Amino acid sequence: MSQPISYRSADPFGRMPRDGSFRWSRFIRSAAMLMGWSCAVLLGMAIFGGIVSAGSMALSIVLGPAAFLLFVVCLTQFMRTLRRRRAAVVLSYVEQAVRLNLPLPRMLRAAQYSETARTARCIGGVCDLLEMGAPLDIALETQVPEMPQRALRLTGAAQRLGNLPGMLRSLVVQERKNRSGEFSTGMIDVAYVLTVLVCIGCTVSVYVIWVLPKFQQIMKDFDMTPPAIMGWMLTIGTVAAWIILPIGGAMLLLYPAMRLWEVFIPADHLRPRRKWIGWVLWYTPFARGVVRDRGLADVCRVAVTALRAGFPLDRALDEAVDLEINPVLRGQIHDWLDCIREGLTAADAARHAGLPALLVGMVGTAQASGGMAEVFEFLWRYYETRFSRMVLVLQGAVGPLTSLIFGIVVCGVAMSIFQPMIRLIEKVGLQWDKF
Repeated sequence: MSQPISYRSADPFGRMPRDGSFRWSRFIRSAAMLMGWSCAVLLGMAIFGGIVSAGSMALSIVLGPAAFLLFVVCLTQFMRTLRRRRAAVVLSYVEQAVRLNLPLPRMLRAAQYSETARTARCIGGVCDLLEMGAPLDIALETQVPEMPQRALRLTGAAQRLGNLPGMLRSLVVQERKNRSGEFSTGMIDVAYVLTVLVCIGCTVSVYVIWVLPKFQQIMKDFDMTPPAIMGWMLTIGTVAAWIILPIGGAMLLLYPAMRLWEVFIPADHLRPRRKWIGWVLWYTPFARGVVRDRGLADVCRVAVTALRAGFPLDRALDEAVDLEINPVLRGQIHDWLDCIREGLTAADAARHAGLPALLVGMVGTAQASGGMAEVFEFLWRYYETRFSRMVLVLQGAVGPLTSLIFGIVVCGVAMSIFQPMIRLIEKVGLQWDKF
Protein backbone atom coordinates (compact mmCIF):
# COMPACT_ATOMS: atom_id res chain seq x y z
CA MET A 1 0.00 0.00 0.00
CA SER A 2 1.45 3.37 -0.99
CA GLN A 3 1.86 5.86 1.84
CA PRO A 4 0.13 9.25 1.52
CA ILE A 5 2.15 12.43 1.34
CA SER A 6 3.40 13.41 4.79
CA TYR A 7 2.28 16.60 6.44
CA ARG A 8 5.92 17.53 6.97
CA SER A 9 7.91 19.14 4.20
CA ALA A 10 11.52 18.34 3.37
CA ASP A 11 14.19 19.88 5.58
CA PRO A 12 16.77 21.84 3.51
CA PHE A 13 18.91 22.80 6.51
CA GLY A 14 21.07 19.77 7.05
CA ARG A 15 18.97 17.33 9.08
CA MET A 16 18.95 13.90 7.52
CA PRO A 17 15.73 11.86 7.55
CA ARG A 18 15.49 8.79 9.70
CA ASP A 19 16.98 5.75 8.11
CA GLY A 20 16.48 2.52 10.00
CA SER A 21 17.89 0.25 7.28
CA PHE A 22 20.96 -1.87 7.92
CA ARG A 23 24.16 -0.77 6.19
CA TRP A 24 27.44 -2.63 6.31
CA SER A 25 29.50 0.55 6.02
CA ARG A 26 27.78 2.07 9.04
CA PHE A 27 28.08 -1.18 10.98
CA ILE A 28 31.81 -1.53 10.23
CA ARG A 29 32.47 2.09 11.15
CA SER A 30 30.57 1.75 14.42
CA ALA A 31 32.34 -1.53 15.25
CA ALA A 32 35.72 0.07 14.55
CA MET A 33 34.88 3.03 16.78
CA LEU A 34 33.72 0.74 19.57
CA MET A 35 36.87 -1.40 19.29
CA GLY A 36 39.02 1.72 19.43
CA TRP A 37 37.33 2.97 22.56
CA SER A 38 37.52 -0.54 24.06
CA CYS A 39 41.29 -0.51 23.54
CA ALA A 40 41.39 2.87 25.26
CA VAL A 41 39.44 1.37 28.16
CA LEU A 42 41.89 -1.54 28.45
CA LEU A 43 44.82 0.87 28.48
CA GLY A 44 43.12 2.99 31.12
CA MET A 45 42.40 -0.06 33.27
CA ALA A 46 46.04 -1.13 33.05
CA ILE A 47 47.26 2.34 34.02
CA PHE A 48 44.83 2.66 36.92
CA GLY A 49 45.62 -0.89 38.05
CA GLY A 50 49.32 -0.10 38.16
CA ILE A 51 48.73 3.09 40.10
CA VAL A 52 46.25 1.69 42.62
CA SER A 53 47.84 -1.72 43.21
CA ALA A 54 51.44 -0.47 43.66
CA GLY A 55 52.91 -3.32 41.62
CA SER A 56 50.78 -6.23 42.82
CA MET A 57 49.40 -8.16 39.87
CA ALA A 58 46.53 -9.72 41.84
CA LEU A 59 45.36 -6.35 43.11
CA SER A 60 45.73 -4.70 39.72
CA ILE A 61 43.40 -7.25 38.08
CA VAL A 62 40.63 -6.41 40.58
CA LEU A 63 41.25 -2.77 41.48
CA GLY A 64 42.23 -1.54 38.00
CA PRO A 65 38.85 -2.09 36.30
CA ALA A 66 36.91 -0.87 39.34
CA ALA A 67 38.97 2.33 39.67
CA PHE A 68 38.84 3.09 35.95
CA LEU A 69 35.08 2.44 35.83
CA LEU A 70 34.60 4.88 38.70
CA PHE A 71 36.72 7.44 36.85
CA VAL A 72 34.73 7.00 33.62
CA VAL A 73 31.41 7.29 35.45
CA CYS A 74 32.50 10.49 37.20
CA LEU A 75 33.87 11.97 33.96
CA THR A 76 30.75 11.08 31.98
CA GLN A 77 28.45 12.40 34.68
CA PHE A 78 30.42 15.65 34.81
CA MET A 79 30.36 16.13 31.03
CA ARG A 80 26.71 15.15 30.79
CA THR A 81 25.81 17.67 33.48
CA LEU A 82 27.69 20.44 31.67
CA ARG A 83 26.05 19.65 28.34
CA ARG A 84 22.61 19.24 29.88
CA ARG A 85 22.90 22.63 31.52
CA ARG A 86 24.08 24.20 28.26
CA ALA A 87 21.12 22.75 26.41
CA ALA A 88 18.79 23.82 29.23
CA VAL A 89 20.10 27.39 29.05
CA VAL A 90 19.44 27.60 25.30
CA LEU A 91 16.01 26.01 25.68
CA SER A 92 15.08 28.39 28.51
CA TYR A 93 16.01 31.42 26.37
CA VAL A 94 13.86 30.09 23.53
CA GLU A 95 10.95 29.38 25.88
CA GLN A 96 11.17 32.85 27.42
CA ALA A 97 11.17 34.57 24.03
CA VAL A 98 8.22 32.50 22.77
CA ARG A 99 6.25 32.97 26.00
CA LEU A 100 6.74 36.76 25.94
CA ASN A 101 5.97 36.87 22.20
CA LEU A 102 9.32 38.53 21.44
CA PRO A 103 11.24 38.26 18.12
CA LEU A 104 13.09 35.00 18.60
CA PRO A 105 16.31 35.78 16.64
CA ARG A 106 16.72 39.19 18.26
CA MET A 107 16.08 37.82 21.73
CA LEU A 108 18.61 35.03 21.25
CA ARG A 109 21.12 37.43 19.73
CA ALA A 110 20.88 39.60 22.84
CA ALA A 111 21.28 36.54 25.08
CA GLN A 112 24.34 35.45 23.13
CA TYR A 113 26.45 38.28 24.53
CA SER A 114 25.68 37.33 28.14
CA GLU A 115 26.91 33.72 27.93
CA THR A 116 30.26 31.98 27.85
CA ALA A 117 32.11 31.05 24.66
CA ARG A 118 30.62 27.60 23.97
CA THR A 119 27.06 28.54 24.88
CA ALA A 120 27.34 31.81 22.98
CA ARG A 121 28.46 29.96 19.83
CA CYS A 122 25.49 27.61 20.10
CA ILE A 123 23.04 30.47 20.52
CA GLY A 124 24.64 32.37 17.66
CA GLY A 125 24.36 29.36 15.37
CA VAL A 126 20.69 28.96 16.25
CA CYS A 127 20.12 32.64 15.47
CA ASP A 128 21.82 32.34 12.08
CA LEU A 129 19.66 29.38 11.05
CA LEU A 130 16.47 31.01 12.30
CA GLU A 131 17.26 34.13 10.29
CA MET A 132 17.72 31.91 7.23
CA GLY A 133 14.21 30.51 7.77
CA ALA A 134 15.02 27.16 9.37
CA PRO A 135 12.48 25.57 11.72
CA LEU A 136 13.31 25.81 15.39
CA ASP A 137 13.85 22.09 15.97
CA ILE A 138 16.30 21.83 13.07
CA ALA A 139 18.21 24.91 14.26
CA LEU A 140 18.50 23.44 17.75
CA GLU A 141 19.47 19.99 16.48
CA THR A 142 22.15 21.34 14.16
CA GLN A 143 23.72 23.93 16.45
CA VAL A 144 23.12 22.45 19.92
CA PRO A 145 24.22 18.80 19.71
CA GLU A 146 23.65 18.40 23.44
CA MET A 147 19.91 18.90 23.04
CA PRO A 148 18.05 15.62 23.77
CA GLN A 149 16.39 14.02 20.78
CA ARG A 150 13.12 13.66 22.67
CA ALA A 151 12.95 17.41 23.29
CA LEU A 152 13.80 18.12 19.65
CA ARG A 153 11.07 15.84 18.29
CA LEU A 154 8.45 17.22 20.66
CA THR A 155 9.46 20.79 19.80
CA GLY A 156 9.18 20.11 16.08
CA ALA A 157 5.77 18.48 16.45
CA ALA A 158 4.48 21.35 18.62
CA GLN A 159 5.78 23.94 16.15
CA ARG A 160 4.01 22.27 13.25
CA LEU A 161 0.81 21.87 15.28
CA GLY A 162 0.79 25.45 16.58
CA ASN A 163 1.33 24.88 20.32
CA LEU A 164 5.00 25.75 20.75
CA PRO A 165 4.71 27.85 23.98
CA GLY A 166 2.98 25.10 25.96
CA MET A 167 5.39 22.41 24.79
CA LEU A 168 8.47 24.50 25.56
CA ARG A 169 7.12 25.33 29.00
CA SER A 170 6.56 21.65 29.85
CA LEU A 171 10.04 20.72 28.56
CA VAL A 172 11.68 23.42 30.66
CA VAL A 173 9.80 22.25 33.76
CA GLN A 174 10.80 18.64 33.11
CA GLU A 175 14.43 19.66 32.66
CA ARG A 176 14.37 21.45 35.99
CA LYS A 177 13.08 18.28 37.64
CA ASN A 178 15.88 16.28 36.03
CA ARG A 179 18.49 18.76 37.19
CA SER A 180 17.13 18.61 40.72
CA GLY A 181 18.23 14.96 40.86
CA GLU A 182 14.91 13.14 40.42
CA PHE A 183 16.12 10.88 37.59
CA SER A 184 19.91 11.34 37.69
CA THR A 185 21.24 8.16 39.34
CA GLY A 186 20.82 5.65 36.52
CA MET A 187 24.44 5.71 35.36
CA ILE A 188 25.76 5.33 38.91
CA ASP A 189 23.44 2.36 39.53
CA VAL A 190 24.64 0.60 36.37
CA ALA A 191 28.29 1.17 37.27
CA TYR A 192 27.64 -0.10 40.81
CA VAL A 193 25.97 -3.29 39.56
CA LEU A 194 28.75 -3.97 37.03
CA THR A 195 31.51 -3.40 39.55
CA VAL A 196 29.92 -5.62 42.20
CA LEU A 197 29.15 -8.29 39.58
CA VAL A 198 32.76 -8.50 38.40
CA CYS A 199 34.22 -8.37 41.93
CA ILE A 200 31.91 -11.10 43.25
CA GLY A 201 32.42 -13.18 40.10
CA CYS A 202 36.22 -12.96 40.43
CA THR A 203 36.07 -13.83 44.14
CA VAL A 204 33.80 -16.85 43.64
CA SER A 205 35.86 -18.07 40.68
CA VAL A 206 39.11 -17.85 42.64
CA TYR A 207 37.51 -19.67 45.56
CA VAL A 208 36.14 -22.45 43.35
CA ILE A 209 39.35 -22.91 41.37
CA TRP A 210 41.96 -22.78 44.16
CA VAL A 211 40.31 -23.11 47.59
CA LEU A 212 37.37 -25.47 47.16
CA PRO A 213 39.42 -28.37 45.67
CA LYS A 214 41.77 -28.20 48.67
CA PHE A 215 38.84 -28.54 51.05
CA GLN A 216 37.50 -31.49 49.07
CA GLN A 217 40.88 -33.22 49.16
CA ILE A 218 41.23 -32.69 52.91
CA MET A 219 37.78 -34.13 53.55
CA LYS A 220 38.59 -37.08 51.29
CA ASP A 221 41.76 -37.76 53.27
CA PHE A 222 39.74 -37.82 56.48
CA ASP A 223 37.13 -40.08 54.86
CA MET A 224 34.36 -37.53 55.27
CA THR A 225 31.40 -36.71 53.06
CA PRO A 226 31.51 -33.09 51.80
CA PRO A 227 28.49 -30.97 52.78
CA ALA A 228 25.88 -30.29 50.14
CA ILE A 229 26.66 -26.59 50.06
CA MET A 230 30.13 -27.34 48.70
CA GLY A 231 28.54 -29.01 45.69
CA TRP A 232 26.20 -26.09 45.21
CA MET A 233 29.09 -23.62 45.36
CA LEU A 234 31.04 -25.73 42.89
CA THR A 235 28.13 -25.53 40.44
CA ILE A 236 27.67 -21.80 41.00
CA GLY A 237 31.39 -21.18 40.64
CA THR A 238 31.55 -23.17 37.41
CA VAL A 239 28.65 -21.16 35.99
CA ALA A 240 30.27 -17.92 37.17
CA ALA A 241 33.63 -18.85 35.69
CA TRP A 242 32.27 -19.86 32.28
CA ILE A 243 29.15 -17.71 31.80
CA ILE A 244 28.63 -14.87 34.28
CA LEU A 245 32.24 -13.71 34.52
CA PRO A 246 32.82 -13.44 30.73
CA ILE A 247 29.52 -11.59 30.28
CA GLY A 248 30.30 -9.27 33.17
CA GLY A 249 33.83 -8.70 31.83
CA ALA A 250 32.50 -7.85 28.37
CA MET A 251 29.98 -5.45 29.87
CA LEU A 252 32.68 -3.92 32.05
CA LEU A 253 34.71 -3.32 28.89
CA LEU A 254 31.95 -2.13 26.56
CA TYR A 255 30.08 0.07 29.03
CA PRO A 256 33.03 2.43 29.71
CA ALA A 257 33.85 2.40 25.98
CA MET A 258 30.35 3.65 25.11
CA ARG A 259 30.49 6.20 27.91
CA LEU A 260 33.84 7.55 26.65
CA TRP A 261 32.36 7.67 23.17
CA GLU A 262 29.54 9.74 24.61
CA VAL A 263 32.01 12.14 26.25
CA PHE A 264 33.62 13.04 22.93
CA ILE A 265 30.53 12.73 20.67
CA PRO A 266 27.54 14.01 22.66
CA ALA A 267 25.00 14.26 19.82
CA ASP A 268 22.76 11.23 19.43
CA HIS A 269 22.15 11.96 15.75
CA LEU A 270 25.88 11.68 15.01
CA ARG A 271 25.92 8.08 16.21
CA PRO A 272 24.03 5.21 14.59
CA ARG A 273 20.70 4.51 16.21
CA ARG A 274 20.90 1.35 18.26
CA LYS A 275 17.50 -0.12 17.48
CA TRP A 276 18.45 -3.42 19.07
CA ILE A 277 18.57 -1.72 22.46
CA GLY A 278 14.95 -0.65 21.99
CA TRP A 279 13.97 -4.22 21.09
CA VAL A 280 15.79 -5.62 24.15
CA LEU A 281 14.15 -3.08 26.46
CA TRP A 282 10.72 -3.80 25.00
CA TYR A 283 10.96 -7.52 25.70
CA THR A 284 12.50 -7.09 29.18
CA PRO A 285 9.76 -7.42 31.84
CA PHE A 286 10.21 -4.26 33.90
CA ALA A 287 11.94 -2.10 31.29
CA ARG A 288 9.08 -2.62 28.85
CA GLY A 289 6.66 -0.79 31.12
CA VAL A 290 9.04 2.16 31.47
CA VAL A 291 9.69 2.70 27.75
CA ARG A 292 6.06 2.01 26.80
CA ASP A 293 4.65 4.47 29.32
CA ARG A 294 7.15 7.16 28.34
CA GLY A 295 6.39 6.74 24.64
CA LEU A 296 2.61 6.64 25.09
CA ALA A 297 2.78 9.78 27.24
CA ASP A 298 4.56 11.63 24.43
CA VAL A 299 2.15 10.30 21.80
CA CYS A 300 -0.89 11.36 23.84
CA ARG A 301 0.67 14.77 24.47
CA VAL A 302 1.08 15.35 20.73
CA ALA A 303 -2.48 14.10 20.16
CA VAL A 304 -3.82 16.63 22.69
CA THR A 305 -1.90 19.42 20.96
CA ALA A 306 -3.22 18.48 17.53
CA LEU A 307 -6.84 17.93 18.56
CA ARG A 308 -7.08 21.23 20.42
CA ALA A 309 -5.58 23.02 17.44
CA GLY A 310 -8.35 21.60 15.23
CA PHE A 311 -6.33 18.92 13.43
CA PRO A 312 -7.65 15.37 12.89
CA LEU A 313 -6.30 12.38 14.78
CA ASP A 314 -4.39 11.02 11.80
CA ARG A 315 -2.40 14.27 11.65
CA ALA A 316 -1.48 13.85 15.31
CA LEU A 317 -0.39 10.24 14.77
CA ASP A 318 1.61 11.26 11.71
CA GLU A 319 3.56 13.62 13.97
CA ALA A 320 3.81 11.02 16.74
CA VAL A 321 5.51 8.50 14.45
CA ASP A 322 8.53 10.84 14.26
CA LEU A 323 8.91 11.13 18.05
CA GLU A 324 11.83 9.66 19.97
CA ILE A 325 10.03 6.56 21.22
CA ASN A 326 10.70 2.84 21.32
CA PRO A 327 10.91 1.31 17.80
CA VAL A 328 8.35 -1.40 18.62
CA LEU A 329 5.92 1.20 19.91
CA ARG A 330 6.61 3.35 16.86
CA GLY A 331 5.59 0.40 14.69
CA GLN A 332 2.34 0.06 16.63
CA ILE A 333 1.58 3.77 16.21
CA HIS A 334 2.33 3.45 12.50
CA ASP A 335 -0.10 0.52 12.25
CA TRP A 336 -2.69 2.57 14.12
CA LEU A 337 -2.29 5.39 11.61
CA ASP A 338 -2.53 3.04 8.63
CA CYS A 339 -5.71 1.42 9.97
CA ILE A 340 -7.35 4.83 10.50
CA ARG A 341 -6.49 5.84 6.96
CA GLU A 342 -7.98 2.59 5.71
CA GLY A 343 -11.34 3.54 7.26
CA LEU A 344 -11.38 1.87 10.67
CA THR A 345 -12.48 3.77 13.74
CA ALA A 346 -9.82 5.03 16.14
CA ALA A 347 -10.67 2.43 18.79
CA ASP A 348 -10.74 -0.51 16.34
CA ALA A 349 -7.50 0.68 14.74
CA ALA A 350 -5.81 0.93 18.15
CA ARG A 351 -7.01 -2.57 19.04
CA HIS A 352 -5.73 -3.91 15.73
CA ALA A 353 -2.33 -2.26 16.34
CA GLY A 354 -1.95 -4.02 19.71
CA LEU A 355 -2.09 -0.94 21.93
CA PRO A 356 -3.06 -1.22 25.64
CA ALA A 357 -6.67 -2.00 26.49
CA LEU A 358 -7.03 1.17 28.56
CA LEU A 359 -6.18 3.36 25.58
CA VAL A 360 -8.50 1.39 23.31
CA GLY A 361 -11.41 1.64 25.73
CA MET A 362 -10.90 5.34 26.47
CA VAL A 363 -10.65 6.22 22.77
CA GLY A 364 -13.84 4.26 22.05
CA THR A 365 -15.65 6.11 24.82
CA ALA A 366 -14.34 9.45 23.55
CA GLN A 367 -15.66 8.76 20.06
CA ALA A 368 -19.16 8.23 21.48
CA SER A 369 -19.08 11.27 23.78
CA GLY A 370 -17.09 13.65 21.58
CA GLY A 371 -14.42 14.53 24.17
CA MET A 372 -11.40 13.16 22.35
CA ALA A 373 -9.00 15.93 23.49
CA GLU A 374 -9.95 15.52 27.15
CA VAL A 375 -9.48 11.75 26.96
CA PHE A 376 -6.02 12.07 25.42
CA GLU A 377 -5.08 14.63 28.06
CA PHE A 378 -6.10 12.15 30.76
CA LEU A 379 -4.07 9.41 29.06
CA TRP A 380 -1.07 11.72 28.79
CA ARG A 381 -1.16 12.49 32.53
CA TYR A 382 -1.80 8.84 33.37
CA TYR A 383 1.12 7.39 31.39
CA GLU A 384 3.47 10.16 32.46
CA THR A 385 2.66 9.44 36.12
CA ARG A 386 3.15 5.71 35.57
CA PHE A 387 6.52 6.34 33.95
CA SER A 388 7.73 8.59 36.78
CA ARG A 389 6.56 6.13 39.43
CA MET A 390 8.15 3.14 37.70
CA VAL A 391 11.49 4.91 37.25
CA LEU A 392 11.61 5.86 40.91
CA VAL A 393 10.70 2.31 41.97
CA LEU A 394 13.38 0.75 39.76
CA GLN A 395 16.04 3.20 40.90
CA GLY A 396 15.16 2.58 44.52
CA ALA A 397 15.18 -1.20 44.06
CA VAL A 398 18.55 -1.50 42.28
CA GLY A 399 20.68 -1.09 45.40
CA PRO A 400 18.71 -3.36 47.77
CA LEU A 401 18.23 -6.10 45.18
CA THR A 402 21.91 -6.07 44.23
CA SER A 403 22.95 -6.20 47.88
CA LEU A 404 20.49 -9.02 48.60
CA ILE A 405 21.53 -11.19 45.63
CA PHE A 406 25.26 -10.82 46.14
CA GLY A 407 24.83 -11.07 49.92
CA ILE A 408 23.32 -14.52 49.39
CA VAL A 409 26.32 -15.47 47.25
CA VAL A 410 28.79 -14.27 49.88
CA CYS A 411 26.84 -16.11 52.58
CA GLY A 412 27.01 -19.29 50.51
CA VAL A 413 30.79 -18.92 50.13
CA ALA A 414 31.18 -18.37 53.88
CA MET A 415 29.01 -21.37 54.73
CA SER A 416 30.92 -23.59 52.30
CA ILE A 417 34.11 -22.63 54.15
CA PHE A 418 32.88 -22.89 57.74
CA GLN A 419 30.88 -26.10 57.46
CA PRO A 420 33.86 -28.25 56.33
CA MET A 421 36.02 -26.63 59.02
CA ILE A 422 33.46 -27.41 61.73
CA ARG A 423 33.17 -31.03 60.56
CA LEU A 424 36.95 -31.39 60.51
CA ILE A 425 37.22 -29.97 64.02
CA GLU A 426 34.55 -32.38 65.24
CA LYS A 427 36.29 -35.31 63.50
CA VAL A 428 39.68 -34.47 64.92
CA GLY A 429 38.16 -33.90 68.38
CA LEU A 430 36.55 -37.34 68.37
CA GLN A 431 39.87 -38.96 67.40
CA TRP A 432 41.67 -37.18 70.23
CA ASP A 433 39.02 -38.33 72.70
CA LYS A 434 39.93 -41.94 71.97
CA PHE A 435 43.40 -41.35 73.36
